[in-house]
Amino acid sequence: MNYFEIKYQPMNHDDITYGTGFAEVNVHVFIDGCCFIEMVKEFELPFAARSAGMYSINFYQYNQDYLLGHWPDLGIGKTQLLTCSCGYSGCGSLAARIRVEKDCVIWDQFEHSRKKDWDYSSFGPFIFALDEYQKQIENIPFINIKATGAAPGRMG
Repeated sequence: MNYFEIKYQPMNHDDITYGTGFAEVNVHVFIDGCCFIEMVKEFELPFAARSAGMYSINFYQYNQDYLLGHWPDLGIGKTQLLTCSCGYSGCGSLAARIRVEKDCVIWDQFEHSRKKDWDYSSFGPFIFALDEYQKQIENIPFINIKATGAAPGRMG
């Protein structure tokens, strides 16, 4: 079983808040104590060179339903976990299949949206205890927004 952790911190922009009432935050995902983006970067280095790990997290998409795989991209049936560091998801993203089985959440079948020749078959799977996973995603202030069919307003 892998250990899943989300850490967040408010950004220092004079306590900016948005229409939703939430302040902008930096979100970081850790698996077994390692930063997820750094894990991806290390994995991608052999075939991606300079573009390895050039991602950010679109935290405004992260809510409980999204992180339980309930909003997959209909074209590929996977959930976008990371976007290009420029912030535009169409530029390049990393997606994975997220599924819940019994008391586990599983991330597997990773793929880059634009680099179909990048082979992620040996990356993952990551298997998390459902109860601990849910505790982590419920701790982020904006995560408690229930899915309504549209992502919360952009906060960054």
